Amino acid sequence: MRIFEAATSPADDGRSGLYFESGRPAALPRVARDTAVQQELLAILRGMADS
Repeated sequence: MRIFEAATSPADDGRSGLYFESGRPAALPRVARDTAVQQELLAILRGMADS
């Protein structure tokens, strides 16, 4: 699915933050919901921004 289609599709019922697989809303992979992984990624990105 193209980004524009995902952003404007009526299938999302006005919800934001959806993850799409094969053009359909899907559950986020487990690793994406892991708060420790999220914090580690955030620290890496902040380090990159400070460089």
